[in-house]
Amino acid sequence: MIVALPAIDMPDSYLGGADRWTEFGLWYAAGAATTGLVAMYGFWQRHSWGSYLSTAVLSLNIALFVPAIGADPVRALTVIIWHLVLLGVQLFTLPSGRFPTRSRLGPRDEDAITEWYRTFGPATRHASIVSMLLTMAVVGYGLSARPTAMALCYTLNVGAIVASATFLWRLFWEGNRTVLFVLPPLILAAASASQPATALSMLAVYQGVALAFLFARSPLFDELLSYFFDYPALLTVVSFITIILIGTLLLTFPAASPTAEPVAPIDALFTATSAVCVTGLIVLDTPVDFSMFGHSVILVLIQIGGLGIIVLSTFGSVILGERLGLKGEQAVGELLDIKGPKDGYRLATFIVTTTLTIEAIGTLLLAAGYMQHGYGWKNALWHGL
Repeated sequence: MIVALPAIDMPDSYLGGADRWTEFGLWYAAGAATTGLVAMYGFWQRHSWGSYLSTAVLSLNIALFVPAIGADPVRALTVIIWHLVLLGVQLFTLPSGRFPTRSRLGPRDEDAITEWYRTFGPATRHASIVSMLLTMAVVGYGLSARPTAMALCYTLNVGAIVASATFLWRLFWEGNRTVLFVLPPLILAAASASQPATALSMLAVYQGVALAFLFARSPLFDELLSYFFDYPALLTVVSFITIILIGTLLLTFPAASPTAEPVAPIDALFTATSAVCVTGLIVLDTPVDFSMFGHSVILVLIQIGGLGIIVLSTFGSVILGERLGLKGEQAVGELLDIKGPKDGYRLATFIVTTTLTIEAIGTLLLAAGYMQHGYGWKNALWHGL
């Protein structure tokens, strides 16, 4: 709500123009934020009035943005839908599910990670989802360029990182080396601290990786994974669809276009589908109609689609010294048409290393040709890649 108030473009009204605070907006934001903190305290102390107060705040926020639908329909409806989702969760969640309760099992009967996940898992997942979505809205879609929006994104991201740090550390301590995948985005975020948009983008990537580990701990994930491993072809289809949808989302960011005018969703969907399926068909002029960010997204989609998510995950497990499990190894064997699990790991490693080696050689050869035509070495390497 604090980000949405100045983001709504409603000139000559109580909300004002885009990226501008009105006196009413400032007072309302201060009052709503204070009331929200009081409601949080009520939740923490397990008082029923905390729920009533939170419901009242969400309802008032919805009423506040309804008149803005005529002036700024996309942003106003987005804010309203978000509040309706929260209100629905608030109203239709049983009281017993609102507050974390410790397990009756003793520490010897239940491992520390399971105990932590039962108590803090839902809140940590929610914090990560909110911080990632808000960062996508503020940075990806340019919802607001005000310092307050950036500061709020940073605050939520840091809070979510702190919340998930204990869980990830315990996973690592148990011997799960795949959690090391959370380090690169954190390192890149710290290295680009002087560029808030880039740093927040890397933090959003971290939240996505952390969410993957959080959801992987849920019983539903185990059931789905077990089902997909029984039908490897279905797993391939679902993974391709998921990657296409993520690529479509990224290509609709204003940053993916050189003119800052977002690419039409249908064009982004076609481009992402063509990239993942490695067909090469285009509806837009790729060098002209996409920025360097857009080119990077398309390049990653081509790479993932060409190698396949199963091969990449197998190769990642080899690098980190992990195993996919019995059903995972059987799925790899069926997809790669091999018998033993060792052959699967060996073949996946051969596929990835050979592909990357050939691409690296091709990049250098093409870059040398570009440099002969007057390109600088950085630009030549990028075009060669």
